[in-house]
Order: sequence, then structure tokens, then C-alpha cells
Amino acid sequence: MKKKESGVITVLLSIILLAVLALILTTVEAVRLNGGYVMSDRAFDTAMDSAFAGYYSPLYEEYHIFGLDTGFGGKDADYNALTDKLKEYMDYTFYPRKDMEELPVSLPSSFEPYGITIKKVDITSTQTLLDKKGELFAKQACEYMKYRIPEDGIKSLLENLKITEGAKQAGEILEQRQEAEERAAELEGRVLKLMEVIDGFEMKKHRVKTNGDMAKIKDSFIKKIWTGTVDRNSLSIDNDWLFRSVQSHYKNPLTNIQGIRGELSSLSDCVNMQEEASRRYQQLLAVDTSQYTREEKESHADEIDGVQEEIENYREEEERLIENLNREGAYLTNILDDEADSINNALEILGEMKPLSEKVKEETAKYGEALKKYKEDRKEGVSENIPEALSTAEPGAEGALQYDFDGMKACLSANKALIENCPKQNDLSLSSNKTSWEAYEKNLQVYEECVRSLDFSPLKFSYSGCMKPKDSNPFFEGVNKILDNGLMELVIEDTGRVSKNKINTSELPTSIMNSGVAEKEKNKPAKEFGLDNKKEVYSPVFSTLKDSLNLKEEGIDILNNALYSEYVNEHFGDYLRGPKAGTKVLSYEKEYILGEEEKDEENLKEIINKIVLFRSLTDTIALLTDTKSREEAQVMAAGFVGFTGMPAIIEAVKYVIIVTWGFCEALVDTAALFSGKNVPVIKQKKDFSLGLTDILGLTKARIIEKASHMKADGGLGYVDYENYLNIFLFLKNRESKIYHSMDLIQENLRAEYEGSFSIKNCLAGFGAEGEFQMESRFIDFPFITKDKELTDGVYSYHIKKDYAY
Repeated sequence: MKKKESGVITVLLSIILLAVLALILTTVEAVRLNGGYVMSDRAFDTAMDSAFAGYYSPLYEEYHIFGLDTGFGGKDADYNALTDKLKEYMDYTFYPRKDMEELPVSLPSSFEPYGITIKKVDITSTQTLLDKKGELFAKQACEYMKYRIPEDGIKSLLENLKITEGAKQAGEILEQRQEAEERAAELEGRVLKLMEVIDGFEMKKHRVKTNGDMAKIKDSFIKKIWTGTVDRNSLSIDNDWLFRSVQSHYKNPLTNIQGIRGELSSLSDCVNMQEEASRRYQQLLAVDTSQYTREEKESHADEIDGVQEEIENYREEEERLIENLNREGAYLTNILDDEADSINNALEILGEMKPLSEKVKEETAKYGEALKKYKEDRKEGVSENIPEALSTAEPGAEGALQYDFDGMKACLSANKALIENCPKQNDLSLSSNKTSWEAYEKNLQVYEECVRSLDFSPLKFSYSGCMKPKDSNPFFEGVNKILDNGLMELVIEDTGRVSKNKINTSELPTSIMNSGVAEKEKNKPAKEFGLDNKKEVYSPVFSTLKDSLNLKEEGIDILNNALYSEYVNEHFGDYLRGPKAGTKVLSYEKEYILGEEEKDEENLKEIINKIVLFRSLTDTIALLTDTKSREEAQVMAAGFVGFTGMPAIIEAVKYVIIVTWGFCEALVDTAALFSGKNVPVIKQKKDFSLGLTDILGLTKARIIEKASHMKADGGLGYVDYENYLNIFLFLKNRESKIYHSMDLIQENLRAEYEGSFSIKNCLAGFGAEGEFQMESRFIDFPFITKDKELTDGVYSYHIKKDYAY
């Protein structure tokens, strides 16, 4: 009988083996599961890294900017091609045996332990070089320049910018001061209008109009009715030239009234004599001539005819006298009507005086506070930019406030009331009815009393400082004449050599991002210089740097702006240095970034405008700090105005003269810069090429000649054309200069390498999402797969990545 074996150990070991195998396989699956995720993640990383390694090489080689061109030879971005590249790069990670079929040695299948497949890859986000206001582009440019720009280059730029900031602040103070002065001048201008309305001297904004050698007189004015002695003392006109101009224009209604009374007496006598003749005529008709001889009858008939003719003559004389009296009555009432209109005009002007005076005080106080703050902020070097003459611009006892406007207003109101109670035109008219004569006589008496009661004694002005104004046209017409052809014609000797190149604007980054510039008019000087457009002359000069960047901004922003300016300086050409090597669409690239016009010529004009305005500001400051120059301008201004008693008007005109002088000197400076010379950042008066009288008859030849004689100094405190471009680049709106730089890069690369290249297709970074799958091969207990997506024995991985240069 066979011995029976239990097999317990075998079963036990089998169970243990199963457990061990389960543990091993579960562990392997867990490792494989996590290893698959890591491999997918790293494969995705490597694929994106490889994709970015395919940056557009001409962009980097020429301009040191990384950008992944997703156009791949076309004009539009093809993100499907990008995802295909990502998949292709990952395939080499997931399938190491790919493309190895023809090799003599192949890898075993054990090299693919995961069997990962790519289900899909999507581009979820993109950041082109145009995004974020171009800062992705600018960041790369600044990073590149960090290790290339010399320290003294930044220092020199910041030194020039510091001086520029001082000039900017000075310009703002000067503009505010001139605004306050203009208010004071406006108040004094109202006084001139009062002089016009009251004393009849016709005014043109800031001076007396002339008619030949005399002052021009208005047809109607308040003091035109004058019943007293016509002399300087009585009329309170303490100026011989003005008195001689106006003395023949006064009208004395009392003289007319005396003549009217004489005509009224003549009318009464005429009517009485007519009535006497009528009675005689009736008597002659009543005579019985039947007993008269023939001769006596003829004599009687002749006598009747004579009386009839006499009656007719009296009747005609009566009509003539009535017509004359009505005409004289209309004349008298018209005089008063004109007087009433003039009084109303004067009262209207006086009504504006008080609020305007308050406005002057307010503007003056604001300027005083601004000047005080400016001096406190600068502490040192105040006199360098703000002359002592720029004190508070408040009119004092010698200006508009010397007059008793309240007294004038009371006087004129009283005269107005008198005139309103005076007879009107229908009251000083009569007919053949004797009753109307009596009314006429009575109204004439009232009129006379009204005229005698008019009081002009408080209506006094000081004319002692008045003179015949000098014609300002010769001073300004030379400048205006040479401006007709534009500033470029004045500062560049041979404008025929200026480039005519043009950039195509249809597909530029600035067009795509709508990054245009709003107010280019700010960079333009006055179209015409003269005293009738004072603000248009000085405002562009004083405000030329008003909206530029503030040097008080954060240090990192200053550094980045400086670095970007140097990047532009290294990679782009300009008028003096010429274009960089290679094919360039524009010859004046830095000028394009600053000027933003499509043509080289227009961009050069914009730069010339900027430099001329900048130099106008600094040269004007130099003139204002020089006592002798201010005195010269003061004398000329007083001559143009003709009223030494109007200090605010004279001061306003003086500023126009000084700004014009500074502008003309700036033309010489700019011509010197364009010839390759250096000029002082802030000139001293001794360095000026033009005197005040040189402005008369200024020509291009004279400007070029003066520029050629300027010393070719350099070093600290001097700037050349390149320095000004760097200053303007630093002050330029950051977004605008970045996009306009990209305009040039795109068009230059198109011209030299690939016509379809578009910078809008160049990625600085992108985000992608991938879904990967891996089949389950071993034991997949729920506690192993609970955090993973498992469907029908297939694991899925969802991975998101972002990558940027």
C-alpha cells in the first residue's frame, strides 16, 4: 500500500510564491507607472527645448534676439507644424529604435520598456516678440547689452540726461512764468482797450495802431463829446504825439446847439415875414382896380406877383430851415447814441477787470509756489537755469493796477443814466407846426443840460511813456521768410544728398499693434514768428521736454532705458554714421525710431525739429541769464509796444524776442551738429554766434557760415549729433521705440534673407499640453492606480508645460 503524502508544504510555497510574484509585479508596475510619467514629462521638456533651439538664425546673428519663427517659410504662423515637430522630437525618446531599421545593429525591444504613445499635443498659449508691449523683445536686448556697454558710456548718458532734466524743469518753470505774465499782459490789454474806447486811440493787441505819422483814431469814443478847451491838460493826454493825433477828432455839441438856436430864430423870423407877406398879398387882392388906368393895373399886377414870389421864397426857406434843424437834431442824438454804445463797451471791459485781476493774482501765486519749489528741489545751480529776473509776474503800481477802475465805472454809469434821460431822435425833430418848434426848443435845452452834465474827469490814463511804436515786421520777417522751406533746408548745406528711402508700412509691427504716435505737433516750432502769436512762439520751446521721462523713476527703469538706447545705438545706423553693414530698407534708422515716419527725409526733419527746439530752450535760458541780453530785448520790446507804462505787455513781448533770438541761435547750433561738430549742452552768452541785430536779414548762407566758424570742442559738457540721438532715444516712449525697432528688424531681414519673414510669427515663449498613454503590463491593483487615469488597461498622462527664451 502506497504511502500517502499531504503536499501542504508545496501548497504553502506556491501560495507564498504567488504572493511574492504579486508583490514583485505590483512593484514593477508601480515603478513603470511613475517612470512612464517621468519619461513623458522629460520627453516633453526635451521636445520643447529642441523646438526652441530652432530659433530664426538671421534674427540672432544680426540683432542678437532669439525668436522661434512659426511661419516656417510662410507669412502666417503654423502651430500645427510646431506640434508636429514636438511629436517628432518626442518620438525619438519613446521609440529609440526609430529610423534605425537600415542600421546593421538594431536595439532590442527591451529598450522600450514603457511603450508610451502620444495621443495628442496642443499649443495652449503663445507669447510672440510683439506681446507685452514688446518687453519680451526688449528684455533680450537689454540682457545682451549688459555685458557690452562700457561703464563710462552709461555715465556719460546719465550726465547729459541730468542736464537735460534741468533744462526740462527750467522750461516748465519758464512756461508757467510766461503763462502768469500773459495773464498780467491780458489785464493790461484790457486797459489798452479802455484807452481805445475812452480816448479813441485804436489799439492792436499790444500797441497803438498808426495812420501815417499819427496814431489811428476810432470813429467814435467816449471823450469825443468834449465841451471844454481842447488841450493836453484838459483832456489828460500827457503825450504830445497822441494829442496831435486826436485833437481834430473832438466834437462839441454846444457849438451845434448854438447854431441850432440861431436857425430856430431864423425860422421864426422867416415864418413871421411869410405871414406879413401873406397879409399884404390879401390886401392887394382886395384892392378895386376898376378905376385904375391901364398902366396902374399893370403896376398892381406886378406888385401882386412880387409878393407871391416873396411868399414862395419864405416857404422854401422855412422848409430848408426845418430840414436843417431835423438833420442837426439827428446828428446830436446820434452823437449821444454813439456815446452810449462806447460807455456800454467801457463798462463791459471794466466788468472784466476785477475777475481778471483775481485770476492774475491766482496765476502769480501758483507761479511763485512753483518757483519756490523748483529752487528748493535744486538747491544749487538755480541761477544756472533761472535768472534773477524771473521773479513774481505781478503787475504793480506802474501797470494796470495804477488806475481807479471803480471811479471810472461810477463815472461812466452816471453818464449812462444822463444819456438815457436825454431826448431821442424823434424828440429833436420838428414840422411846420409851431407847437413842434416849442417842443424842439424845450428838448434842446434838456439835451444841452445833459451834455454839460457829462463828467469825464475820472477817465484818466498815463500816456507819458507812449511813443510811436516801431514796426516789428522787419525783425520777424527775415526769420519767417527762411522758414518757408522748412528747417532742414537751413541746417543741412546740401539737402540734395538726403536719402529718399521709404519703408513699406502695411505689415509692420507698429501697424499690427497700432503703436502710432499721437501728437507730433509738439515737436514743431512756430509756423510764424511775431507779436500777434506770442504763445505759439514760446510754448513749443518751453514745453519741448514736458512729456519726456522723469529721471526720478526707479533705478532699474533708468538702467533698462539706457541699455535699450545703447542696443539701438549698436544695431542701427543714422544720418551721420550711415547704415550698418548689410541690406537696409532705410538709411536713417535711429531717426525712424524717433520720427516714426515712413520716409528717411521726413524722419530727418523730425529730428531736426527736436534738436532745434531743444537748443532753442537751452539758448533761451542762456539769454535769460545774461543781463545785457535781457536789457537789449527790453529796449526792443518797449519800442515795439510803444507803452513803457505797460510792464507786463513789454515783458511778454520781450520773451518773444528772446525766444526768437534763442531759436535763431539754435539753427546755427543744429547746423554745426549736422556738420559733425560738438556744441555745449548749455551755452554761455559769450559762445553765441548771433547778436540780436543779426536776426534781421538772417539767411541760410549766414547760418551755415556761422556754424562753420564754431569751435570743434568736445569733452565734458559738450554734445554731438549722436549724443542727442541717445538722449532722445532715452526720453522716447518705451513702447513706441521698441516696436519701431522691430519694424526695421523685420524689413531688413526680409530684404536680405527671406521675404516672407514676419516678426509677429516669432515666439519668445509658448505653453503646450500633451496627453500620453501607456498600456498596463503587470498587476494594477487599485491602490496603485487610484491617482492615475486607467481606462481599459491603458494609463493616461496629462502634462502642461511653459517655455520661454
